[in-house]
Amino acid sequence: MELDHIENTNSRILVETASRLGIKVTLLNKQKMKLKLSKGGKTHVVTKKSFGLNPSRAIELTRDKGRTTQLLKENGIPTPRSVSLARLSELNLDALPPFPLVVKPSQGQKGHDVYVGIKDEETLNDVLRTLSRTSDNVIIQEYIRGDDLRFFVLNGKVIGASRRHPPEVTGNGNMSIKELILNHNQKLLEKRTVSRLARPKLYAKAGRRMQNRILNWPRVSWHLKNQGLSLKSVLPKGKTIKLYPIANFQAGGTVQTLPHSKIHPSVIKLAEKTALLTGLIVCGIDMIVADIHHSELTRPGPVSGKNAVVLEVNSDPSLRLHEWPNHGRPQPVCRMLLQYIFGEK
Repeated sequence: MELDHIENTNSRILVETASRLGIKVTLLNKQKMKLKLSKGGKTHVVTKKSFGLNPSRAIELTRDKGRTTQLLKENGIPTPRSVSLARLSELNLDALPPFPLVVKPSQGQKGHDVYVGIKDEETLNDVLRTLSRTSDNVIIQEYIRGDDLRFFVLNGKVIGASRRHPPEVTGNGNMSIKELILNHNQKLLEKRTVSRLARPKLYAKAGRRMQNRILNWPRVSWHLKNQGLSLKSVLPKGKTIKLYPIANFQAGGTVQTLPHSKIHPSVIKLAEKTALLTGLIVCGIDMIVADIHHSELTRPGPVSGKNAVVLEVNSDPSLRLHEWPNHGRPQPVCRMLLQYIFGEK
C-alpha cells in the first residue's frame, strides 16, 4: 500500500508498523481507512477511528464525559470538580467550582470547542451561549494548572506516556500575532513539501515530527482577548505567549515523550486503574499532574486530588503522540498494539 496516499496518521503508522512485522494489509474501504490485517491465519479489521478492540458499551460510556467522570469519582479516581449543564437556564453559580473555569461539550473530542481559563460570570455566559448553538449538554469544570500528560494504555498497562505543550508564538517586534501564526504555518507547509518532494527519506523521518498548523482563529482570538491582546497586536521582540492554553495536539500544540522513569509509579497506576474501570482494552488517559520534576510525585507517596487528576478517557487514542513526537524518543506503542492483536510477545 502506498503510504503517501494515507492521510490519517493512525492508519499510516499502522501500515508502516504492520509491514515491518510481516503483517499483510488489505484496504477494504478508503474513506473509512478500513484495513484488514492478516498474519499466521489470523485476521483483524481496523479503521482510522477504531483499533477494533474496545467493547461498544465501553466506547459509548467514555464518549459521554459526564458519565465517565461520575464513574471515576465513585471509584476514588481524582477528577476536577465539575457540573453538567443541559440548558443555560439551569445555570446556578452557587453550585459551580470557583473561577477560573473550563467549559466543554459533554461529547466533544480532540479539544474542539473547549474554553479554558474563564475568569468571570459574564465570560461564562458568553461561552455557554456560543456552545448552546452546537451542543445540547456541556460540562463546567474547575481549571487545574499542571503538566498535561497523555498515557497510552493497552490491556490495563501503560505502554506510552507523553507531555503535551500548548501552541505558542514569539514576537519579533514587527509582525502582528496573526502574521506570526501565518508565518509559522507556512514554514510547516514548506518544510513538509520540500522534504517530501526533494528528500523523501528525510520527510519520512522528520516530517512526522511536525505539529499541526494553528487554524482555529475564533478560539485563538478568544484567548488573546482574555490576555488583553488581539490578532492585530504586535508582540515585543522575544516575548512569548500561549495562543491557547489547551495542550491538545490537534490545537497546534507540541508533544514530548516521557520515559516511565520520569513519572512517579503512583501516577502510572492511576492511569491503569482508570482504564480498567472503563472496560476499554486500548485507550488514552488525559491527566493533569503537578510539575513532575519539582513535586511530591518525584518522591515516594500516593497521588491525590491535589497533585493529579484525570481529565478524560479516549477510546481511539492517537499513535502519533508517541510514535511521532516533536521531542523525546519515539515510543513503539503501535508495535506493541499489533503484537497484542496477533498474540505475539
